[in-house]
Amino acid sequence: YPGIEIQLVEHGSKRLEELVRDGEVDLGGSLLPVSEAFDWQEVQLEPIHVLLPKNHPLAGEEEIPLERLKDMAFILFDAGFALNPIILDACQSRGFEPQVAARSSQINFIVELVAAGLGVGFLPRLIARQRVHAGVVHRPVIEPGMNWHMAFVWRRGAYLPHAARAWLELAAEVFQKKGGVTS
Repeated sequence: YPGIEIQLVEHGSKRLEELVRDGEVDLGGSLLPVSEAFDWQEVQLEPIHVLLPKNHPLAGEEEIPLERLKDMAFILFDAGFALNPIILDACQSRGFEPQVAARSSQINFIVELVAAGLGVGFLPRLIARQRVHAGVVHRPVIEPGMNWHMAFVWRRGAYLPHAARAWLELAAEVFQKKGGVTS
C-alpha cells in the first residue's frame, strides 16, 4: 500500500481503547479481555516476568511463585495501564494486597527503580528481554493466567480502511508463524 502514512500514538491500553471507541484511531493495541464494544485480533501472548535487583535473594531462582513476592514493595505502571489489573488480580487471588512503592509510565524508569532496590517490577517477557540492565535480572512469575495477552482492537462493526485490514492480515500471519507465543 504505497502512499499510506501510519501515525503511531502511544498510551496505555485503556486510553487507546478510548481513542478507538471515539473513532480517533482505526486500530489500537490492548490487553485481553476487552469490552464487547470491540472486535479484536490476537497479536502476542507473553508470560509476565518479575524484575529483581541483581543482588536480591530470589535473583538466583529460575522461576518465582507469585506468593514469594507478597512481602516485597511493588513498582507498577501508572493507573491507566492494563498490566496493573493482571498483577493486582493475581495477587488478590493469592490472598494478598501488594505494597506499591512507586508508579511510572516509563519502562526504563521502572527498571532503574528496581536496580536502585526500591522494589520489584513486572514486565512481559518480550519487553523484559529488551530492557537489559546490569543491576537487574528478570525471572518468570509462576502464576496461572498471569499473562500479557495483546490484541489489536477496533470498534465492533466499524468500517476498517484497506490498509488497516492489510495490517491485521500481516499481524495474523506473524502470530501464526510464532505459534501464538514467543519463545
